[in-house]
Amino acid sequence: MRYTSHAKLPDRRDGFTLVEILLVAPVVIITITIFIALIVNMTGDVLRTRASTEIIHATQAALSQIESDTLLATEFMATSYATNSPQAMVTGNYDTAGSISTTNSPAKLIIRSLTTTLNPSLNTRQLAYQSMNGCGTISTTPYLADIVYYLRTNADSTQTLWRRTVFGQAATAGTGCPTPWQLPSCSPGYTNLTYCKADDAKLLDNVTSMTVSYYDATGTSSATTSSGMVAVKLTLVTTNTVAGRSSSYSSSTFASKQPAPPVVGAPGSLTLTVATNPGSNPVVSWNAVTGNQPITYTVRYGTGGNPSNIMTGCDTITTTQCTLTGLTSMVSYAISVTATNAVGSSVATGTAMRTPP
Repeated sequence: MRYTSHAKLPDRRDGFTLVEILLVAPVVIITITIFIALIVNMTGDVLRTRASTEIIHATQAALSQIESDTLLATEFMATSYATNSPQAMVTGNYDTAGSISTTNSPAKLIIRSLTTTLNPSLNTRQLAYQSMNGCGTISTTPYLADIVYYLRTNADSTQTLWRRTVFGQAATAGTGCPTPWQLPSCSPGYTNLTYCKADDAKLLDNVTSMTVSYYDATGTSSATTSSGMVAVKLTLVTTNTVAGRSSSYSSSTFASKQPAPPVVGAPGSLTLTVATNPGSNPVVSWNAVTGNQPITYTVRYGTGGNPSNIMTGCDTITTTQCTLTGLTSMVSYAISVTATNAVGSSVATGTAMRTPP
C-alpha cells in the first residue's frame, strides 16, 4: 500500500520572519534617514543660495542709490542743516530737534545735494532755485537739501540702513521756484507733521558695518574729514543667517561730487583800484565777478561826480583793467565800472580820483 505525506511546507506568502525583519529594518531606516538628510541639506543649500543672492541684490541697490545721490552732491558734510523735531537725531534718539552729526549720531554719511524740479533720473528735470518775491525773480542760489544715511538698530540687535532728507533753506517743501521734487522726510509715522512730508527710505537690512572714506583732489583719503573733499568711498557689509549658516557679502562704491553749483543772475558787485603815477596815464582795475558767462565790463568817467562818458577802448571789454586816456592833468574825475551779462548789469561801482600832473 502506498502512503502519501501530508506534512505542510513553509509558505512564503505568510510574510517575513522575525529574523528577516530584524535584518532588513535597519537598512531601510538608514536609507530613509540618508535620503531625508540629503533633501534637508539640498533645501538648506537652496535657501542659503537664495538668501545670498538677495543680499547681493539689496546691497548693490543701496549702493546704487547712494551713487545716484552723490551725482547731485555739492559737498560732503560733517553736520546737517539745523531742523525741527523730529527730523534731527543723536545717539539713541532718531527723532529729535537740532542738527545731525556724523560724530554723535547714527548718521554715517551726509551729502549736501542740489534739488531738482522732477525725478533726477528724468532727462527733463532742472535744478530748483530759491525764490525771491514769489517766483517773479529767481535767486542765484540753488535750493539745497541734505541727504542723511544712518543705521538704525532694531529690537533684535540687527541694523538697517535708512535715508533721510533734510531741507536747509526752509523746513518744508514749496518755497523753491519751481517747487523741488524732493521732500523732507522723517521716521515712518510722522508724515502728517509740518516738517515731514515723506517717510525715510529703508535701503538695506542686516547691515553689519558701514565705512566711509573721503578723498581730496590729490587722491589722499580720510576717514573723518569731509570738508573740501571731492569724492567718497563707501563700503557696506551685510550678514544674514539662513538654515543655521551665516551668509555675508561686502561691496563698495566710489563716487565724486558735482563741481560748484551754477550761478544764475546778473553779475555781482565790483571792487575798484586806481593807480595814478606822475607822468603816466591812470589805470583802473577791478575784480572778476560771478554770474552767467560771458561777462563784459564798461568803464565811464566824468567831472562833477557824474561818470557819464564811456572811456575809449574800455567799452564791453572782458579784461579787468583799463588805462584812462584823454584826461586833463590835475582835474578830479569820477570813475565807474559796470559788469554786464545776458541777465543784466551790476550796480555801477564808482570811485573818485585826481589826475596827476
